[in-house]
Formats: sequence, structure tokens, C-alpha cells
Amino acid sequence: MTKMMQQDDWQGLYAERWGKDCVPAATEGHQAKFARALIRRIYDHAVQEGWLRVGDAVLDPFAGVALGGLDAMRLGLDWTGIELEQKFVDWGHQNIVYWNNLYADKLPRWGKAVLVHGDSQRLRDILPERSEISLLVSSPPYAQSLDASPNESTAFQRTKTGVIRPHYCYNPDNLGNMRGDTFWLTARLVLDQAFALIRPGGHAIFVTKRFVREGAIIEFSQQWAQLCQACGFQLVHWHKAWLVEHNGIAFSLDGGEVECKTERKSLFRRLYEGKHPHNAIDWEDVLCFQKPLTNSQNGAIIARR
Repeated sequence: MTKMMQQDDWQGLYAERWGKDCVPAATEGHQAKFARALIRRIYDHAVQEGWLRVGDAVLDPFAGVALGGLDAMRLGLDWTGIELEQKFVDWGHQNIVYWNNLYADKLPRWGKAVLVHGDSQRLRDILPERSEISLLVSSPPYAQSLDASPNESTAFQRTKTGVIRPHYCYNPDNLGNMRGDTFWLTARLVLDQAFALIRPGGHAIFVTKRFVREGAIIEFSQQWAQLCQACGFQLVHWHKAWLVEHNGIAFSLDGGEVECKTERKSLFRRLYEGKHPHNAIDWEDVLCFQKPLTNSQNGAIIARR
């Protein structure tokens, strides 16, 4: 019997910064980071749902600077991340060493994390099929979200603290640099391999978001959900993690009512949405999928060892 999909709202997950839980180079050098409280909530949600137990294996095929590894280690899990960009791998390694030094002796069930420099298009070569993944947690890029050919004006960016940051991504093999059908065919290749590596009954959680292109909203979350379902995953939860916090109504000096809200968005996005309110991006989507328990070939129930 097919389970009803759960839909709900997650609030208040974007105010917390990474602070001491991330080395400075990774904080400033990687723009597309998990929000600190959001990734913690995702892992705690998976535990509460009974999807994880101590010692389970977790995978992130788009691992960035390994920020998904911290809460996996906190919960005693075995986390593996795959990342194509060498500079992110270097910063991710620094994070893992830093976390081990900071927390390994202080928490009773500290796990382990490994960040591999590789291309998730060859995921099954990196992680042999004998691997049994209980949970995949990742945030995929969308098509053309990066810049594979920076010019002199974009090759380096100066951060708020004056650090010179290399441009986000040069590699044309990065999924975020691909266009159109090439993007979706490559994403399908990665997801098919991930599906094969996840144990029957295991889960995959993706953080996605709608985006604006050429003045129109692109429903990337819905597109990604459809692709996951085409690969065999069953959608079980759809959470909206709100970037906007509504704080009630205040009265102005002239007696009018003013909505009080806090928006956890970049200044550029807030300015853009001030001019184009119909293109507001007010939440991220947290999509939870399950790999069916039944073997598609013979219909047998596969028990977890």
C-alpha cells in the first residue's frame, strides 16, 4: 500500500551561522552551503523517522566542503562525500580534521567522515556496489548555476574580510555548468547509480529550491522530484524550509498596519524581489525519498541485515 506523502513547514532554520563549526576558508569560499540549522534538522529528522542508526553509511554525491559530514559524525554515522572541485576537497579535508580535533573526544558516539576527490558521474566506480548506503543527503546544483569560463573580472572575488576567493567553479564537468538535456541526462546518471547503492528501504534527502531565469520562476524542486521518481525513488516527505519569518503586525505612526518579517536572503535577492515580488523565493524544499523495500524483479521483500 502506498503511503501518503507528508507535507509540512520548517521554520527558523536560517538565522544560525556556521561560526566555529567551519574553517574560515570554507565559510568564505563556498557560497552554496547548507544552512547550519537546516542540515542539523535534516539529520535529526532522519533519526526521528527511524531511517538511521549508529554506524550506518551516509552519502553526499555533491559534497562541497563536507558540511553534511559534521552532523553525520555527531550521530555516530559513516559519512562519505564526493566532490569534483579540488579546492573544495582541500577545504573539506580541513573541516573534517578540525571537527575531529574539536569534538571526537567529547561526544560518546562520534562517527567518521571521508571526502573523496572524484566525479559522481562515476559513482559506482568510487563506491563499489557492495556498499550499502542507508541515507543520501545532498543539495544538487541546477543547470547553468555556475560559470565554467570566468574572465578576469570574475575569476577572483574579494570577501567581506578581504580574503581573495577563487571563482566558484571552473570545471565544465561540474553538473551546475551543464545546460538543458545534458544537465538532466547527467543528473539521471548520478541518481541511477545512487539508487543502486542505497539499501532497499533506505532514503535520500535533497535540499532544492526554485530559481528565477529570464524573469520567470523555474520549478526546479518539482523537476528534481520527478527525476528521482523516474529513477525508482518514492517521494515520502516534502518539507518547506522557510527563508522568511513572519513576526506579526505592527502599527505605523499614521495608524496603518505593517507586516513584520525577517528575510534570510542576500541583499541582491531582496532588492530584486522588491521590484519583482511575483518572483519571490521564500523557502527551500527538503525532499525525502525512499528506495522501495521490494525487489523490482521478483517482488520479494528484502529485509535489512
